[in-house]
Amino acid sequence: MLEGDYVIMGDFNTITAYHEKEGGRSKSASSIEGFNNFLNMDGTVDLGFEGCRFTWSNRQYGGNLVREWLNRCLATPNWCEAYPRSAVVHLNDQGSNHRPILLITEEEQKTIKRRFRFQEKWCKEEEVGRIVRERWKEAVQGSLMFQLFSKLKRCRHHLVEWQRSKGGNSLQQINYLKQRIDEEKGKGNQADKHQIIVLEEELAETYLKEERFWWEKTRVQWLNYGDQNTQFFFIQKRISEIDIIEFSS
Repeated sequence: MLEGDYVIMGDFNTITAYHEKEGGRSKSASSIEGFNNFLNMDGTVDLGFEGCRFTWSNRQYGGNLVREWLNRCLATPNWCEAYPRSAVVHLNDQGSNHRPILLITEEEQKTIKRRFRFQEKWCKEEEVGRIVRERWKEAVQGSLMFQLFSKLKRCRHHLVEWQRSKGGNSLQQINYLKQRIDEEKGKGNQADKHQIIVLEEELAETYLKEERFWWEKTRVQWLNYGDQNTQFFFIQKRISEIDIIEFSS
């Protein structure tokens, strides 16, 4: 038995009740009883979770699917009082049969409004080209310098609106696709295998866009676009099958 106030989290490789497993053979009663006895003896409480209930699966589909809630976060009552706003989030399981769990102990900080920067990846978007052409054709009265300033300002304004409405932010699109995949997998035996594959392929392509975004921002000259030195490296898909965006036009 541990002493003091603490939190412990990870893969406990067992469950506390039969409803925490779906598919496959049932867990033995002795295994469930033993884990519950450990929790009662240690005096810890489960912090619960946000997201999908199951943290492990055999990554099968249909009647062969097996899912369990194995990863969890436990804490002493005094620790819970010290961190009353704490929360546990079950993250996406892309590229693994386990969902990572994230423990949040503090409130999120407010984000600072960022300056507008044109992103090179937008050059491949037909909508961006249309926006620039239309704004550039608009008549502006004044000196040549004032006309240039006004047209650039209008382009910037409309591109920001386009980015918000069309999901131009790759990170937002990544989170959206992860949510779609989780929702589909959450259907259990009724999950559409083909739909999951399509969404995972789209997610891999979006990760490439996000990688390009950070490649543009970095000042490290030796970092080459396509190195895949990001989290999407662990997605179980051959990156060579994806049409990588060309640098030169």
